[in-house]
Amino acid sequence: MNVEQFAHKLGIASNNYRNYLKGETRKVPLDLLVAVLGLGLSPNWLLTGEGPMLKADQPLSGRLPHEGFEYVPLFEADASAGPGSENPESPPESLLAFRSDWLRYYVGASVQDLFGLTVDGESMEPTLRNRDTILVDRTKAHSRLDGIYVIRDEGTLKVKRLAFLRGHRIRIISDNAIYPAQEIEEGVPDFSILGRVIWVGRTIAAGG
Repeated sequence: MNVEQFAHKLGIASNNYRNYLKGETRKVPLDLLVAVLGLGLSPNWLLTGEGPMLKADQPLSGRLPHEGFEYVPLFEADASAGPGSENPESPPESLLAFRSDWLRYYVGASVQDLFGLTVDGESMEPTLRNRDTILVDRTKAHSRLDGIYVIRDEGTLKVKRLAFLRGHRIRIISDNAIYPAQEIEEGVPDFSILGRVIWVGRTIAAGG
């Protein structure tokens, strides 16, 4: 299996994985970290070679789990709902707590397949607003169902609405009408779908 095939299996951009292997970046690409979390590996072990290899042996941020709750990694990198985040590479520094029964009955996904991101920009308004927190399901990355997804487009992390068209084409849509839609061919280089947005949380400002 070559680099391109392995990167495709993980669902990440091959150039990011190649740069990481060459040592051209000291940070691990976000999509690689997400893939590693799905394999149950510790991000700290991946980055430093220290501590337990398995994430289950070392809870993120050293926080102890509470009965009845599951903890989803929240990446500090923003998922842009505007022009795009050019440097979305950051290990998860905090956690989102969700009730286990809610995840089981309403989400239907394993906590290992979920991650959180922060929205940056206004192009997905009114559906998503600047600084919203989104929950992303990696297992739905290749579902080909219309919806809102986190994507990596030419090295830029974005959150956009995707419509899957005939002829293996994808329309990338911003809910804010002032931003034009674009269409691409499925399988184009430097484009990958990291997961589908399944939940959003936001803070209501005073007077809002």
